[in-house]
Amino acid sequence: MAGVEMEEVETVSRKVEKQPSKRAMNAFVKFLEVSENSKVVLKTGAFYERETLKYFKRLINALSNLQKYDNLFSDKEGNNSKEFFHFIGGLQTYLPDAMLLFAPYVNSYRRFVIDASAPINTHWGIENRTVAFRVPTSQNNSRRVENRIPGADTNPYLAIAASLACGLLGLKEKIEPEKPIAGDAFERRHNIPKYLPDALKRLKVSNELSESLGKEFVTLYTEIKQTEHDAYQNVISAWEREHLLLNV
Repeated sequence: MAGVEMEEVETVSRKVEKQPSKRAMNAFVKFLEVSENSKVVLKTGAFYERETLKYFKRLINALSNLQKYDNLFSDKEGNNSKEFFHFIGGLQTYLPDAMLLFAPYVNSYRRFVIDASAPINTHWGIENRTVAFRVPTSQNNSRRVENRIPGADTNPYLAIAASLACGLLGLKEKIEPEKPIAGDAFERRHNIPKYLPDALKRLKVSNELSESLGKEFVTLYTEIKQTEHDAYQNVISAWEREHLLLNV
């Protein structure tokens, strides 16, 4: 909290969450420029939340009208706009391809199991904390989508860029989302990469994300992650020594 205050970030709200020492904070940044070297260079409103709990960090996106600062996710009557639905459609369609940017390490994927607080699929819902994309109850000027996939090991700049890229592809392609669910999303099919090699392969072959984030960046990032995973494969784990050495 002190660091946020030092950076003079205007906070909207703060609260204590589920676990001890876990704090949540909402802040509003009027202008977000994702990277000078990225094609995802935007001037939008972005709600984001930072937490001290090590297991996950949630990312919340909202678009704003550059001139009037109206939230494009909602009309004046408080109804969800077509941009709102297309943004979610883009997240549902392209997030599995961008998974490596949200879960960048081999052990990042340990979180994505049933009832572990992290989502296992790309469903969305209103005030549903079991889905990947939660829409909090809000006024029309603060309508937003909470991406619950990123963990505390995520690079926040890459997570923001990837989240916006997926959503903007949805806006560009006018992708309609699936219907929101009200029940337990853990009862639905697991449809995001379960392991780092799966996520690595999906990002490598995603022409849409390469175009949005920059081909040079995607190539460099995937090569680094491939090198890291190759190094991991050369290490024999304690479990292998204990359970396999004398039994196989």
